[in-house]
Amino acid sequence: MKMKLSLSVTVFSLVLIMFSSLAWGVKEYQVTNPTEFQQALNNASTDNDDSIIYVAHGNYSISNTLTYSVADGDGSLTIQAKDPLNPPILDGQNNVQIMNINNDSNGDKTGDSNQQITIKGLIFQNGKGSIEGGGLYVKTGKANIQIENCKFENNSATTYGGGVYASSYSGSLSITNNTFENNSAKWGGGVSAYSDSGKISITNNTFKNNSANWRGGGVRAFSYSGSTSITNNTFENNSVTTYGGGVFAYSYSGSLSITNNTFWNNT
Repeated sequence: MKMKLSLSVTVFSLVLIMFSSLAWGVKEYQVTNPTEFQQALNNASTDNDDSIIYVAHGNYSISNTLTYSVADGDGSLTIQAKDPLNPPILDGQNNVQIMNINNDSNGDKTGDSNQQITIKGLIFQNGKGSIEGGGLYVKTGKANIQIENCKFENNSATTYGGGVYASSYSGSLSITNNTFENNSAKWGGGVSAYSDSGKISITNNTFKNNSANWRGGGVRAFSYSGSTSITNNTFENNSVTTYGGGVFAYSYSGSLSITNNTFWNNT
């Protein structure tokens, strides 16, 4: 009996240590208004850990861009709806860019390896970007970017990515299961995605009624030497004045695949 008791206590202690290590490795933040949201982003940028920000259901009137800026990353960052069935609405009121995530502010393109930026289950509407990303701007060096299950509606940018501007020098960039509607920009009305040598994957999204002045009414995707795949998306009623009513995608020396998409009434 003594041996069994000792063994049980030892196993329990090991499980407790493992659980505690996992818990200590991720910082969690709960937000219910724009002020708490920005404070959580500030804390996440300096907590020296992976961070998750849970955004409660509600309508968030954004008067100042929600900003996260670090030189070489500060661990992985996830921003997601607390209740996926009741997504929070982030409203830029046609006045400001809604969210700006810069994981490589010093521009060295290498300091944030093995990290990931994830944006999940949010609604971005009425954002206005002065240059890039009216709804959402995300930039990394080596960190991966994942944007999923979000809606981008009525956002605009003067140059790149009315709904989303996403850029990773060598990390992977995944845009999956989102809806882009009535967004506008000069390049990439719905999305503008850039990678030097990483992988761009745009999958299972709906692009409807987006517009661009120059390239890519729905999507503009550009990679120097990485791979780009645009798969299982729907492009409907998007427009552009020059090239690519639905999609404009190009690469200098990388691979490019546009597969199993539906294009309907783009101009």
